Amino acid sequence: MSQSPGFSPIRWNNFTNTAYEGFLDYANATSLKQLQSLPMETLMLANAQQNFYVPQVGGYVYGPVVDGSFVPDLPGVLLANGNFDKNVHIVAGQNRREGYLFTNPAVRTDEEIIQTLMGAVGAPIRSAEYVVNVLYPPNYNGSLGYTNWYERIATITSEFAFICNAYYMTSATSQQSYGYLFNYFPGFHGQDIPYTFFDGLVNATNPQAVQNANAAFTLQDWITSFTLGRSPDTHVSGSPNLPLYDGAQQIGSINGAQGQFQAAIVKDPAANPRCAWWQQGLFAPDTAAQIADAVKDCKDCD
Repeated sequence: MSQSPGFSPIRWNNFTNTAYEGFLDYANATSLKQLQSLPMETLMLANAQQNFYVPQVGGYVYGPVVDGSFVPDLPGVLLANGNFDKNVHIVAGQNRREGYLFTNPAVRTDEEIIQTLMGAVGAPIRSAEYVVNVLYPPNYNGSLGYTNWYERIATITSEFAFICNAYYMTSATSQQSYGYLFNYFPGFHGQDIPYTFFDGLVNATNPQAVQNANAAFTLQDWITSFTLGRSPDTHVSGSPNLPLYDGAQQIGSINGAQGQFQAAIVKDPAANPRCAWWQQGLFAPDTAAQIADAVKDCKDCD
């Protein structure tokens, strides 16, 4: 079971080096060995300070990156190449607006989007320009899933950091996996957590709470039945069982707003050309071999 699988697609690049050098500065240290000898309180303070001063809204200093060892390559690339355990069965969940809470509202121009991509995932300028001009062009008629500049950049963040990851998993294991879309308004990242652990409290006017009990029961049924070794089914009247992802690329969708609820089977919105492009890792500047060499040559890794 994987809910909103997040992995910002970063290979070994200046982002990780900058984060490491920054932490050394905040801890008043000069090497990894010196960091290892510092008190826990000093390390925690340096951690808090570095996170506080991150200049990018929605950005994180620390997180999983490709290191050529523990993470050999980008997850999407590994899954596309068949480098994974074939015996794993999956239910992958995605929320409708995964990236909205991680999007800088001050970003309003193509140039700013390009700079954001270069800073967030280490994309070279040509790759960032391709993302802005070809994958997510400034077409705001709604046909591409966004109607204004903010929805556009939020869609980019939603897909490359969350939604596409769900597609990578279910498509790689389509004969034994399932998916769902949490589309209960507004569908932000993490909004499905209260539904997952629903304890009987309903508040139809609070988007951060469970607004409809049957929506929660449907999601819980899917999760628990799958965990018990069955295909994800539900006893909620009107709610469908999850179909095998297979070639149809269909998933369950929990829809609703302000206390109303309806579940349906829909085509996976992540099964699109944009996620297919992200999965290839063409935007990333380094190859797996270069990453391994960089790790091997690291002089301050012991």
